[in-house]
Amino acid sequence: MSIQRATTLVDERTAQTTEKYILIPVLPYNEKLRLGYMRRNQPFPLDKLPEEYYPCSRKSDRPPDFVFGFPLRYAEGDQDLTRTAAKLYAMQDKIPDEDLRNRTKYGPTRAIAKYISESIDGDFIDYISPCEVDTDDDIYILFRLFASYIPTSPSPPYWVEQLAKIAKDILRELGWDDVEEPGWYLDVMSKATEDYADYNFGSSWRRY
Repeated sequence: MSIQRATTLVDERTAQTTEKYILIPVLPYNEKLRLGYMRRNQPFPLDKLPEEYYPCSRKSDRPPDFVFGFPLRYAEGDQDLTRTAAKLYAMQDKIPDEDLRNRTKYGPTRAIAKYISESIDGDFIDYISPCEVDTDDDIYILFRLFASYIPTSPSPPYWVEQLAKIAKDILRELGWDDVEEPGWYLDVMSKATEDYADYNFGSSWRRY
């Protein structure tokens, strides 16, 4: 806690000056709130995302978004997306819904995400979508199930774990045999930001 001078007040009747002070909380510097740290330590397991990364925690200054989901990596040895695309098209071809198999209407990642959504009852299905992530890894796309800006308390709702289990079973049914465990990844919106970006309150770094 630090004490800083706010204003100087003058009492016109006595011509005496009085100083008014206010208490301003000062949070300790948090290395976790540097973008470089976030990149080096992702992905985070579902229940291990630091609470500072949830905007609702109010423990950081506009942190970048994190998305939770299943990463689909480039096929081994794939130089031009041919093998990766073939894997996705093969999964799309296994979707029971004929409309979602129609490639003139749906690309494979959108069709797969929509099939997962339509296979599950609940108000959370709108969160399910393919998205890109901020990583130097070999991830082509992430099938997103949730995001850090959604909850009103700094932790995932109980149903996210249940949703992940169901989604994993569906992905396997579509032929994705080596589905990885889902995790928290930085959203692609921070991709162009340098590692030194600092989300501590009072940081000299600014976002424009």
